[in-house]
Amino acid sequence: MKFKDLNHEIKSKFVRDTLFELYPFTIEDFQDFESYIDFKIISKNQYIDWSVEIVEKNLEKWDWSEIENNPIVCKEVNLGLLYPEKVNIEKPRCTCYKELEYCNMKKYCNSEYDRTKMIKKKVNCLSPYIYGYIKFLIDEKVINNDIMSNILLYNMDINVENDDDVDDGEFREDNNYSDLPF
Repeated sequence: MKFKDLNHEIKSKFVRDTLFELYPFTIEDFQDFESYIDFKIISKNQYIDWSVEIVEKNLEKWDWSEIENNPIVCKEVNLGLLYPEKVNIEKPRCTCYKELEYCNMKKYCNSEYDRTKMIKKKVNCLSPYIYGYIKFLIDEKVINNDIMSNILLYNMDINVENDDDVDDGEFREDNNYSDLPF
């Protein structure tokens, strides 16, 4: 089944999930939209300016398996030191001038984090074309804080359709869109 043939609820969920995964939320956004955010999806977001403060503010809401697999969070926050009870990550070895047994900084001063893991994940989603288009709209600031406010606070609907001649792949049940009530 093509994206254009899916029902409205599936398309709408896909667009919202894509926004949660791609929009560069700020700490203020987390405060303003806290009750509207899907923390399982946003835990994958590699475009947030991750910090200990952001992680701390929502400590009990994160999907920790997604957080520990998010290379940007792992680079910016010393998860193994700060949250050993939440993640399966060891304390990183210290590689700076301090020559400690392990890095004791909240943010790594000289990370040994695997650079290949820092590459943004490839898109494996319902419609790579629309996913890329939403990313483009965010990058170009067409989707900005005002638009996000309307989407989240007022449940504004975004209708996104792609051209009939664009191959956006087939709908797959393993994209977690099968749990919608219809």
